[in-house]
Amino acid sequence: MNFALFKFDNKNFHFQNSEKKKTWKLFSKKDDDVSLFNSTKISPKTYHIVFHISDEYIGGTKKGGEELKLPFSQYVNSFLTNNILFVENIQTNYVELIKKFIIDEYGETPRQIIFENNNFVEIIQRTNGFVKKLEYIDENDNDIEMESLEISELDKLENNWTIDYVNFLSNSTFLSLKKQGKLSINSNDEEKLLNIIEVISSAIY
Repeated sequence: MNFALFKFDNKNFHFQNSEKKKTWKLFSKKDDDVSLFNSTKISPKTYHIVFHISDEYIGGTKKGGEELKLPFSQYVNSFLTNNILFVENIQTNYVELIKKFIIDEYGETPRQIIFENNNFVEIIQRTNGFVKKLEYIDENDNDIEMESLEISELDKLENNWTIDYVNFLSNSTFLSLKKQGKLSINSNDEEKLLNIIEVISSAIY
């Protein structure tokens, strides 16, 4: 699964505790673009949140114009642990709609996480990962790639180098991180997903 990561300044924020939540219904007559479909506590510090997005398939022809609109529901999985929100990154527009919904409905602003070098290193260390590929920008703005690195070798990176991307293996699961707060977990196993998400949130909390 692919995620976009955000952080709340309010460390005690939980969707189901919002006073504003009482002001809307799950499926409103006005067909809101986004609504909160479900929020469930699945571990002592993690909530599984499902957002509902009303969308349409649009079909037509080049010369005949738009001819068909087919409404459909898109459900977006998310996880909130500590104050870190993992939003399933199905497509960028959906993520932006969810951000706007949270701001409008709850008065909380999810800030996009930008991974710093120490975040990359901390996450890899906590997951006991083996780096398959690492991309960074050196002091001269050159794009450099490195492959097959042990955790100890990450400490040798120069302080003025900026890590941009890393792909690594942790307990038979491939993960990748991008500096702009993007996470990919090559697994749909619920237990593995939850464990990885909680470890990563603890590393950047």
